[in-house]
Amino acid sequence: MDNSNEVLKWLEQLSNEKIAIKNSPENSIGRAFLNYWSKIKKGDFKGLSKDVKDYKATKKIRKRYFNHLDRPEVDSNQVNINEAKIAIYTCVLGGYDQIPDHLPDFDNADYFLLTDQPENYEFLSDRFEIIPLDESHLNLGNILANRYAKFHPAEFFKDRYDYAIYLDGNVRVTADIRKMVKRVPVQTGIAMHNHRERDDIFSEAESCKLLRRGDPDKIDLQMTRYKSAGFPAHFGMNEATVIVSDLKNEKSVELLELWWQEFIKSESFRDQLAWPFVLWENNLMIEDIGNLGNDIYKNPLVEIERHAS
Repeated sequence: MDNSNEVLKWLEQLSNEKIAIKNSPENSIGRAFLNYWSKIKKGDFKGLSKDVKDYKATKKIRKRYFNHLDRPEVDSNQVNINEAKIAIYTCVLGGYDQIPDHLPDFDNADYFLLTDQPENYEFLSDRFEIIPLDESHLNLGNILANRYAKFHPAEFFKDRYDYAIYLDGNVRVTADIRKMVKRVPVQTGIAMHNHRERDDIFSEAESCKLLRRGDPDKIDLQMTRYKSAGFPAHFGMNEATVIVSDLKNEKSVELLELWWQEFIKSESFRDQLAWPFVLWENNLMIEDIGNLGNDIYKNPLVEIERHAS
């Protein structure tokens, strides 16, 4: 594929146009209708009931717990994105999953797939370098092994790369994702998206419980512990779907390790709840983390592939 700047600019423009279409009311109504009609035709009334419950819960959450606050989107360093060595990686465990493979090529950035079943992804070997996780990781179980890989990019890539860009398995690169490394501040060495709906983990905790995400009892214990420690409401939140880290920055490595430890300690399996507390305990603010954007679904550099309902 031609990797000239003009092609990358064209891809970003195309992505912006697609985002506008996807976020239109007409598209949202059409998607919902097709989803419900498909389940009715299949006789999947259990799935239909779940979708209706999720819709009602989401509507309730947006009415009761929407407290988003935009943050400035600025470049934080002067890194040359054509020279920095960048590892773009994802981690998928527990069997076959659809990994987006129509990806732009870059001379100084490589794609990696960390997995427990490399044989399932051999067909992607021309786009990704497949890294089998070893037993020390897999013995943690799928959820913890995934988060371990997510929080420890330096362990896998520090010797060969300057920056790592972690992507959830359903994230597809649509344009020049290398631009994201310019958002990484020197102070912390980490950049993420601002949470698009909330700036408060206590509201996020209630939302998680309504959507049946994570262990509700563990979430309650976690929030009680944070409140007892004096953690403030509306501290700010990040989305953990995409994480850019400076592999040479010791603070970045330290913070990600502390995030891992707090994630393990909480046992709630909601990493976005643990992250703000880690920052606060280390005398940092959400503003000390580079902002990749205020709504990940409107970032033209990536596209979130919706999981099938």
